[in-house]
This record gives sequence, structure tokens and C-alpha cells, in this order.
Amino acid sequence: MALLWVNTIGVIGLAYYSVFCGSDSAFPWLTAMVSLPWAAWGVSKTGYTMKSIKENTMGGIIYDSAIDGKGNNNDVAG
Repeated sequence: MALLWVNTIGVIGLAYYSVFCGSDSAFPWLTAMVSLPWAAWGVSKTGYTMKSIKENTMGGIIYDSAIDGKGNNNDVAG
């Protein structure tokens, strides 16, 4: 998420610099550079939240494993 903020602040700085240098055109490409990454983040966050809601309810994979005490003991590290 920090990368999204770096992108957002960078685009705002680029827009400021463009206006400072005398550009008087529209900036739809700057808008897209900010809004599209945030939209993609929102979609992925929603998908992950829905996945965890289904896993952490009764009958879900993680919930039943935790209740039964049969967690995944096949750790790669040993």
C-alpha cells in the first residue's frame, strides 16, 4: 500500500510541476495513473476479505483446523 501512496504523491507532484511550467491542458492521464492502481487495490482487498470471511466461519478450512487442533504441521523449515 505504501507504493500506492508513493505513486499518488508522485503524480500530484508531476501535476504541480506541469502547471508550474506553464501547461494549461487537461490531465486525464494523471487521473488514470492515480485512480487505476487504487481501484485495483480495492478489488484485490475485497476479494481477499471475502476469501477470509469464508475460511474463518464454521465449516471453513482455517476455522475447523484451529478447533480440531489439526493445524498444518508440514512446515518446510522443519
